Amino acid sequence: RTCLGIFALGVILLPVCHAQTPPAPAVVSLGSLGVDVGKARAHRLEQKAARLRWEQATTLGDYARVGSKDARWDADVRAAFDQFAHALAQEPDAAARSAAAKVPLQRALAAGCDDPLAAYFGLRAGIYPVGTTPAALAQLYARAEQGMEKSAYSPLRKLYTSFRSAEQAAKAAGPKSAAGELPSSPPGTDIAGSLTRAETHFVELLRDPAANRDSVYVVADEFLHFAQHSSVGTTRVLTPLETVFGSGQLEAAGENETGQLIEGVFWATYAWQGRSSRWAEDVSDQGWQLFAERLPKAQAALEKAYALDRSDPLVSRVMMTVELGQGEGRGRMETWFRRAMDADPDYYDACAEKLLYLDPKWYGDAQAMLDFGHQCQATANWPARLPFILLLAHSNLASALPTPLDYWKRPEVWADVQQLYKAALAANPGSTYDQSGYALYAYRAEQWKLADELFKALGDQPNLNAMQCTPAQYEQMRQQVVNHAQK
Repeated sequence: RTCLGIFALGVILLPVCHAQTPPAPAVVSLGSLGVDVGKARAHRLEQKAARLRWEQATTLGDYARVGSKDARWDADVRAAFDQFAHALAQEPDAAARSAAAKVPLQRALAAGCDDPLAAYFGLRAGIYPVGTTPAALAQLYARAEQGMEKSAYSPLRKLYTSFRSAEQAAKAAGPKSAAGELPSSPPGTDIAGSLTRAETHFVELLRDPAANRDSVYVVADEFLHFAQHSSVGTTRVLTPLETVFGSGQLEAAGENETGQLIEGVFWATYAWQGRSSRWAEDVSDQGWQLFAERLPKAQAALEKAYALDRSDPLVSRVMMTVELGQGEGRGRMETWFRRAMDADPDYYDACAEKLLYLDPKWYGDAQAMLDFGHQCQATANWPARLPFILLLAHSNLASALPTPLDYWKRPEVWADVQQLYKAALAANPGSTYDQSGYALYAYRAEQWKLADELFKALGDQPNLNAMQCTPAQYEQMRQQVVNHAQK
């Protein structure tokens, strides 16, 4: 998902797996000819290492500096924060890291730990009584936010806590009314106030020259997306940020690539917020006017960011989404796509953006989507997930049909699916994620014999994210597969 909400429709997030003996790629890169792919990958590794150091500095480092320490919980908090830092850096084993952090954090909280960041992480890890209502959980988030506001933790951590507090309070408040308004905040919470505090911390974060670009982008991505679709997000977040960016207040802190990138992301988000997600014929004249005014501002900021640092793939990818809105031509999209892939030859999200551009509802057609999907499949650079862009192409095409499940039964579609998963599992035979995904699509394609083998191998330990289902739905699917296999 990206903060430019409409751009990410249909995107399937896939984890990176550790390859064992990956086959030689048939296509070295989807970027420009002559680019040193090895050098680009090495640079991306350096950027990821820098992000990890920043996440560690604002968790472990800040706990050592300003945290509420006590011998009863110190070691457990440090162990948990170390795991969370790796998870926040979005390392390949992020899910396992988050799970590993839960046990020591539970011990620390049970021992009486009153550190506000530990309290927040505990909520994110699901450490609260079974049966806690959404309103009660919102109150717990509000208390964690109050603790963080009194602390000296970094603006990044305060931003996350305030944003999540508003998010949980909005969930507890219930659906919007016919007029588009949310009910009042649950007792003990304040959606509008939390968003205002989050906006303040967001600006503080942008003023910090030491802030890690990738970390700032990720929180901006989620925060702006939430504000875009929140009933009070416009007044409490987007309108104040329009003043900040429009007045050049941040330029006094020094022009830097991170600031220009985030400004570009903001204006692009704000442009689509003005346009709305309605079909083109339903967009108001005012919506089109706001769209036309704001997208060029996103373009200008992103072009400045690119001039400052051509090695940042994020800038080029967001420019692809700007082109999606401006529609100046496929050649322009391809230029920014190549730049993104030159900076990161394994950039799944840039490929997903290009696939969206090629969707029939935008500027392409089904054949263009499938052709590009097969180009990504040909890279076969495991453990990078670019080949699975082909599966995303099929998924998007299936979802546009009146009966999506019938699509997966087509022989040519099943042949693509089978080839993808065979290659993925050959590179990483122990991947429960890919085994579960293979089982799901075998089920959809009604390949009952294979599905039966795969479900039996998974047993009671599937990856439900890959299966796209709940535990109860998995059991229903498993029983259906058994019934068909017996026939």
